[in-house]
Amino acid sequence: SPNYLVTLFFIGSPFVYSCTLSGLTEPLFACLLIYSIYQSFENRHSLASICFSLLPFVRSEGLIILFVILFYYLISRNWKYIPLLATGHLAYGLMGWPVQKTPFWVITKIPYAGGKNVNYGAGTWDYYILHLSEILGHPITILLCIGLALSSLRLLGSVWQRINFSVKEMVLIYGTFLAFSIAHSIFWFFGIFNSFG
Repeated sequence: SPNYLVTLFFIGSPFVYSCTLSGLTEPLFACLLIYSIYQSFENRHSLASICFSLLPFVRSEGLIILFVILFYYLISRNWKYIPLLATGHLAYGLMGWPVQKTPFWVITKIPYAGGKNVNYGAGTWDYYILHLSEILGHPITILLCIGLALSSLRLLGSVWQRINFSVKEMVLIYGTFLAFSIAHSIFWFFGIFNSFG
């Protein structure tokens, strides 16, 4: 397989250098999410669940991803891994308890859940769709569209021909992508959770 293409695609994205060399948390979030999904596909569900549980502490969107993973465990009947999704909250809650005076500080003191900040704004619901090529770059946007089209065709083919389409793939890969994208569009449209757009 052409693994070297991953590096070329990575370099082809315009924000790679500014994001990777900055203090932004997007690269770490992407890395941890990919690692967690990879562990799930390797059937290391305990490790994957613990890694998923840490996502909200890298970026707040990790809470959205946790709900997708919870949904996956419910429909795949992997109930025994659900408690491990609380590992991050329990660990950070206990570590910060002496300072914050409550073990629930990771829930009650989410900085993005507060009121509106004048530095942030709002916009149209389709902002990310219309500006996708500016955010990702033209080559990555084209590849993303091709990938989505092929995945959609594959899904439709599996429905028509009754081919077994992996629920794991559908929820962990496409589900997390859709949940993340839809949530950001909603946040930007309503001007909530301090979205920069």
